[in-house]
Amino acid sequence: MPLGTLRIVDMTQALAGPFATKLLADMGAQVIKIEAATHPDLLRLWATSTEPRAHERNPFFHAANTNKLSISLMLDTALGREILLQLVGISDVVIDNFSSRVMPQLGLSYDQLRGMKEDIIAISMPACGCDGPYKHYVGYGDAVEAIAGLTMLSGYRGGKAIKVGVSIADYIAAFNAVIAILAAALYRQRTGRGQFIDLSQFEACGRLIGEALVEYQFTGMQPSRRGNRHPIYAPQGCYMCAGDDGWVVISVESDSQWEALVKLMDASDLGEDPSLKSAKGRQAAHDHINEHIARWSHSQDKYAVMQACQAAGIPAGAVLKTSDLVRDSHLQARGFFEEVDHPVEGRQELPGVSFKLNKTPAHLRTAAPVFGQHTDYVLRDLLGKSDAQIASLHAQGIVGRPLEFDTV
Repeated sequence: MPLGTLRIVDMTQALAGPFATKLLADMGAQVIKIEAATHPDLLRLWATSTEPRAHERNPFFHAANTNKLSISLMLDTALGREILLQLVGISDVVIDNFSSRVMPQLGLSYDQLRGMKEDIIAISMPACGCDGPYKHYVGYGDAVEAIAGLTMLSGYRGGKAIKVGVSIADYIAAFNAVIAILAAALYRQRTGRGQFIDLSQFEACGRLIGEALVEYQFTGMQPSRRGNRHPIYAPQGCYMCAGDDGWVVISVESDSQWEALVKLMDASDLGEDPSLKSAKGRQAAHDHINEHIARWSHSQDKYAVMQACQAAGIPAGAVLKTSDLVRDSHLQARGFFEEVDHPVEGRQELPGVSFKLNKTPAHLRTAAPVFGQHTDYVLRDLLGKSDAQIASLHAQGIVGRPLEFDTV
């Protein structure tokens, strides 16, 4: 595997950090997830199931933690921190997404980590970074999207701001973290030196609206919300189709595509209107045009509308629900979904790896671990602890096997 020699101590929780380490684990890195009996990954506690061991059934946790090991370790004890530092001594990367004060308070600052391994790479990815006035702020994806300006741009023209449908800030931060870690690993390979990476989720998400920031800097005007519309092309929108919550997106990018759409809809009245011959004119009449398109599309299957538009050279796509994606023939043909065995859920099908390396293909090798599943393996096989030492650690509550948590 491309990252088969990389070992990562993963102290992250929720989504931004765990998804970053999941991507690295997919490429072969050995990711050791650190949890404590009193502080498990909070996604375990956001249980959506009322079945036994509900903390092992959260879909977010399963999606973000495949291909990892899990060790239970109490870091609020001196012995727990000592074991963590021993693990750092045989690892390459330490990653956390706590607020900036947590790691130093645990006695695990970058300088202390470097004391165990001089060339360690450490990355901390708090909501707003490790310095500056907001450094102690704690925030998850929704809050980060809001302060980064993304929420303000989301929504319909003249309407209220609306958050994005998924925790996109978490995923953006995750991809930035992967790039930063790989860059630092390449630097260490060339120089033999590690480094500390300060990753602000606020700034990572803010770069997602770079053009809006530049627009304001150039014009002094706040970019407006525009919903499904385009600042230049018209018409563009998301139109209702037949069936249960059926929709299709259509975007007309040229006058010739407009003529093709008019012909497809058999809307000669629109085609004969001289004011609609240009994108500027169509922008001015966008509401009127949308009414025509909606009347045409609402009785048709979304796939049929998509295919008819595409055949006429008009960009269009059916809006797929999760149930559509699971059954999608293209994704099935490419092997996007992979099956793994989970100790609690049993055989499960999960989204696989989104890229294909033809020499070193990546796959889902293991399901998300149950709490503390690999504690004894890490202690014995990686750190060389004896059975008696491991038993003592269990007896003292420094480490623990999977527990039953109350869910929230």
